[in-house]
Formats: sequence, structure tokens, C-alpha cells
Amino acid sequence: MKALVFDGKFSYRKNEVFSGLIVFCHIEPLDSTETMLKASRVLIGKAGRRRIILVPFAHLDYKVAYPQKAGILFENLFDQIFLSHPALIKIPFGIKKELNLSVQKGGLVSFLHFDSSHLQKVSRIYEESAKVYDFHMTKTGHYKAQKKVYEKIKPYLQSPIIDIACGPGFLLSQIEKNFSKVYANDISPSMLNLARQGVKSKNIKFLNQDATRLRGIKEKFGTLLLSNLFYYIEDKEVAIKHWKRLIKKNGRIVLIEEYPFISTKSKTFNTKKNGVVDVLSVVSPNEIITLLEHNGFKLILKTKVYIDKKHDLYGLVFSL
Repeated sequence: MKALVFDGKFSYRKNEVFSGLIVFCHIEPLDSTETMLKASRVLIGKAGRRRIILVPFAHLDYKVAYPQKAGILFENLFDQIFLSHPALIKIPFGIKKELNLSVQKGGLVSFLHFDSSHLQKVSRIYEESAKVYDFHMTKTGHYKAQKKVYEKIKPYLQSPIIDIACGPGFLLSQIEKNFSKVYANDISPSMLNLARQGVKSKNIKFLNQDATRLRGIKEKFGTLLLSNLFYYIEDKEVAIKHWKRLIKKNGRIVLIEEYPFISTKSKTFNTKKNGVVDVLSVVSPNEIITLLEHNGFKLILKTKVYIDKKHDLYGLVFSL
């Protein structure tokens, strides 16, 4: 969330003027209740004993949340502040208004930015898109390409296997056909629930953790599988070092990633509007190879499958 904050007077209709700390609120696509909580604490601190006037505003940046989501989060911000600072005015969301402003003489105008953690952003994107993700991946040919890549890498996989970002479980449903000792992890509870529903085996162990910091697992894995995950990792070196500790001697790490990454504008999964583009750190297959080799892995298979005219799906198998 971005906010323009200043002491002064504000009016959006005739004969009704509000005085206090004016806060123009710009809700962004990746904002959440956590963002609103962080913003509420800062704004209460800035206001002191003064009244706070919250004004919904969508012109502080080009990135703006969908109106329905923005409206919900704006209400959430109001509720968070009101809990400990009832001297509060809320300008209605989504109404036509004329802006009449005056800034207190000598007062400062502050531009504030409240952000969620990278992990919260990624989790939120996939929580919100869980219901449409399978449809998008099927329609765009990604699942078809994933199945082809899986058939090529299957001979190199070793048990036990962990799919550390399993999503709704497409690859998991393939893995369970060939392996009996399988773990599945995802940061999104909604994705994890879909994965549980889509598999037949009752022996799969499900985890809901940060894929870069898997905890509480006592055994070593024969294979770590990363599909559509590596691009989301902020500190790739740190993540690789952590994964290395989870693999047994001569174990495998397998990465499945599309390249180049193509931003989709479909109605079901618009990667610009839902924030995917903002949390990605795309690297090429050759850069992935360099990173893994630098950390003690040896490339034993590099394969490529056609997705469409613009990009391909790569499968990279490394041995420790």
C-alpha cells in the first residue's frame, strides 16, 4: 500500500470539512491484511492524538488492486486502526468525490510505502488463484509439456521424493504412479488441499512450509523436485545450500522451469494483475546450471519440451 499523508483539511462534498491527519490510501495488487496491519500501526503512531481521515485513492501509482479487493482491504485498514484509535473518519470507497484540500502551514507531506514480505506475496498470489490454476495450465499447454518432461526425467529419479512446491498436484499425480515414498510441500494451503484431493495414495506426506527452509524432516531424500519454483526464490544461493543438506549422497535435484518466462494476460491467470511478474527473478537454464554446479552439483540431464512458439519447458537433473 502506498499513502500520501499530511496534516490539513479535506472535503469531498459541500459543507462537510474534516480536519486531522489526511491519509490518501492506494491499495496495490499484492496487498493483504498483513499489509494493512503494518500500515495501521505506522499511521496511529504518526497521528498521535489527532483524528485520522482515510481517503481511498487510486492515482499514486499505476499498480492498483481490483476494486473489490481494494474495497475489502480498505475496510480492513479502517478496522485495524479503529481498534486502538477511534478518532477516525472513513471516506466511502467507490463514490464520486470532489477533492478540496488545504495543507497545514509549515506541515510536511509524506509519501509512505507499506509492503508484505516476499513469502507472503507469493503465498497470497497462489491462494487467490488456486481455483483457476489447473484450468490455466491445461489451456495454455503447460501441463502437457510438464508430462512430457516428467517422462524424460523419470528414469533419473530416486526415492524418497519430495515435490517441494507441488501446487494443485499435477506432477504429484504422475509421481505416485511410480514411487511409493513421496512427500509434497507447498506454501499455499489452498493449493495443498487441491493436491490432497487429486492424488490416490494415502501414504503421501504433506507439508505446508517455505520451500527454501523446510524444517522438521529427519530423513534424507533421493530426489528434490522443483517445478515452477526457482524463479520465485529471492536468495537462490542460500536456498540451494539448504536443499543440499536434505539430499542423501548421490541424490538428485530436479528443476522444471519455462524459459523465457512469458507474462500471460488471460482472464483466469493474468500474471501482471495478480502480481506474479512482481515477485519473479527469472534466470536462464544456463544460469541455473552455473548456480547448481557452483554448489557441488553435476548436471546429468538437460532436456527441453515445446510449450508454444514463444517459450519452452526445461528439465534439468543434477546429481550431488
